[in-house]
Amino acid sequence: YGFAKNILTGLIPYKDFNMIIPPLFHYILAIFLKVLGQKLIVYHIILSIMISGITMMAYNKIGKSAFTLHLVLLTYPYTGYNIFCVLLLFILLTKKEDKYAKIIDPLLIIMMILSKQTLVLLAIPSLIYAKNNKKTFLIYIVSALVFFVYLLINNNLIEFIDYCFLGMFDFTN
Repeated sequence: YGFAKNILTGLIPYKDFNMIIPPLFHYILAIFLKVLGQKLIVYHIILSIMISGITMMAYNKIGKSAFTLHLVLLTYPYTGYNIFCVLLLFILLTKKEDKYAKIIDPLLIIMMILSKQTLVLLAIPSLIYAKNNKKTFLIYIVSALVFFVYLLINNNLIEFIDYCFLGMFDFTN
């Protein structure tokens, strides 16, 4: 919530305030806060909607056992970027295959990576099992370049690398 509120006040992630994760979730949250009001309750309502969406998708796949998952998710709702990544993962796992899947799948994975950098490992099976490896790889490269340009425009590339990658070693200590 605080990161999204900082973004709304014009502060730049990594430059004006510290983050150890990529900023996508917080930019999306900032849009909701701008539209619905900059209140903490808005953040909790959005998390509740995401948790309910995860539960409904799980219920459609595994039935009543999904309510156990729901209870687990309710114990961990304060790090919204994790819930957001779980929601995207459930969308990825439960969506129907169609002609757009080869574009939507890597985009969902990119959104997860841009919300939590350690999920970059999801790109490996995506590339291995993709029906069109070149198109999937191109989507990953273009997305990475767009994010790289965003960091260059905001003059915070070094800070991003320091906080999100090099800082992970300090954070574990």
